[in-house]
Amino acid sequence: MINIKFINLLFLFGLCILIQGCADLDEQPDGLITPDAFYSSTQDLQAGTVAAYRPFMEFYLNAQGGIPAMGGDDVTSRQGSNKEPYRGFDRFQPSSAFEWLKMHNWDPLFKTIFHANAVINNYTKVEESFGRDAVAGEAFFLRAWAYFRLVRTFGPVPLVTGDATGKEPRTPVEDVYAQIIADLQFAEENLPGVWFGEPGRVTKWAAKSLLAKVYLTSAGWPLKQSGNYALAADKAQEMIDDSPHRLLNDFADLWDISNDNNKESVLAVQACAECGDWGLSNRMPYSIGAEAEEGGWDDYYAEINFFNEFPDGPRKDVTFQTTFRGGVSWENNSQKHPYYSKTRAGQVATNNSFNEYAIRFADAFLILAEARNKADGNPNAAAYEALNTIRRRAAGADLNAANDDVDLSGLSTDDFHDAVLDERAWEFCAEWERWFDMVRNEIVAEATADRLFDQELELNPSVDVNMESSFERFYYAPIPQNEMLLRPDWEQNPCCR
Repeated sequence: MINIKFINLLFLFGLCILIQGCADLDEQPDGLITPDAFYSSTQDLQAGTVAAYRPFMEFYLNAQGGIPAMGGDDVTSRQGSNKEPYRGFDRFQPSSAFEWLKMHNWDPLFKTIFHANAVINNYTKVEESFGRDAVAGEAFFLRAWAYFRLVRTFGPVPLVTGDATGKEPRTPVEDVYAQIIADLQFAEENLPGVWFGEPGRVTKWAAKSLLAKVYLTSAGWPLKQSGNYALAADKAQEMIDDSPHRLLNDFADLWDISNDNNKESVLAVQACAECGDWGLSNRMPYSIGAEAEEGGWDDYYAEINFFNEFPDGPRKDVTFQTTFRGGVSWENNSQKHPYYSKTRAGQVATNNSFNEYAIRFADAFLILAEARNKADGNPNAAAYEALNTIRRRAAGADLNAANDDVDLSGLSTDDFHDAVLDERAWEFCAEWERWFDMVRNEIVAEATADRLFDQELELNPSVDVNMESSFERFYYAPIPQNEMLLRPDWEQNPCCR
């Protein structure tokens, strides 16, 4: 893995350089190291790229990054305590004043971008080599990843590719996507297929995977660039045909801490609970642990109807925790909800070193299934096989053998699409994917209508679960309040005007 202590040292070193490089350009900083003077070797570029990895890693290892996705029908939160940001998004009553929105979403994503920009805008000063371009590819990937999170969460955001002035306008969503795609194309072309001994670094397969997801998303709301379905299908097919990644036969093996960096892991954040750095330990188990029964934080847990409708089988058994310390069932625990167990790596409400997935190979199969069906107007054999492969594993069957008890066939285009979205919901629940799938397919009202209203948090009374238009203003999270105060020319998103 990327050495965690090495990240800490280089992060501090690189951060000092980047901060110093923000000095007034009219000054003569005698004896001061500036980005212009610093980037003279591939090793210097690596130090700069490490600074971009740090906020990327912290984003995944801290649950608050997921609060904008709480509107998904897979997760809910509790009454009381300090969980208002979770409740606000879950109830469709978000606030621009939520501190976590800025601290754990806006800020780390833009920090990643600014650190990546320092490398991207200086790498050509280093003598051309494969190593130079590979490190630059990491920076391009990380900038694209951050902008993809930002544009899906906040809509138009300032597109900063040079020095930030603090006066940038919000850039149209279409232009942000164009930059994301260009960055990922560079990364795909220049990254290696593997960094030997360093599985936490992004590879060409991570770039190809994320590019497939970007194409798929841009084909839906708000851009509806339907031609990108074919591009998404092609990239996903390349992943399946050409990459060294493979699906694990047993879904449970994905969540075994002794099986980190397995064949299905396209990109995982390398956690370290023993390194003396709280920011780089995996704190997700605390967030999803039952507080009263096991000392967790009760940040979020499963919506009851989502759990009820989840197909029985090995995947469901691994995904949820339904019995708690002392033999208490979920119906009788303090929150009267089932919890998620798959990301806890067998741990009980404690931070650990389980490597959090950023990209799983399973995504390529479901992207292929959805995109091929949409691009062709009907599900072909490849689309069915991709979908059914995931379904077979969920049921504990042989991945590569047709199974009449599990496989789907003979569906219409629309029914097949719905089946893929259902499968995505079950496969990636509590991994902060479901909300974005709901938005790009404009099914927020439909999904929310299945909520058990007498057992979940009360919804914002202004929303009508019978009308998708009633939810459209919540597709984007509010721009953090502090950012709006600094930029009076910006208009707040519709949710919070």
